[in-house]
Amino acid sequence: MKRTGGSEAKGGFYWKQGEWEIVTVEGKQGTLPGSNAARYIRIPGLLLLPLALVVSIGYVIFLPVVGFAMLIQALFVKLSRALAHQPAPLPVKEEARPERQ
Repeated sequence: MKRTGGSEAKGGFYWKQGEWEIVTVEGKQGTLPGSNAARYIRIPGLLLLPLALVVSIGYVIFLPVVGFAMLIQALFVKLSRALAHQPAPLPVKEEARPERQ
């Protein structure tokens, strides 16, 4: 059930839409923070544990992948810049020899 900021709500966990924030309402009843424009969805406590586990596993997997991707990208950029700025070999010119008289 969706709620708005400033409204009365049962105690528990609420997800603030648009800001990816979890807000807790302590006790049996409380008021959700924010203005009337803030929207909240109640998250059951039993769903919060598996959700936190999935997010944690995703973070543990995602972080090293991003690190390696950034390293490969940085090496690629350095290599491409080095190759792009390498001067082309100059053509060999024959020396102009003074004529003997």
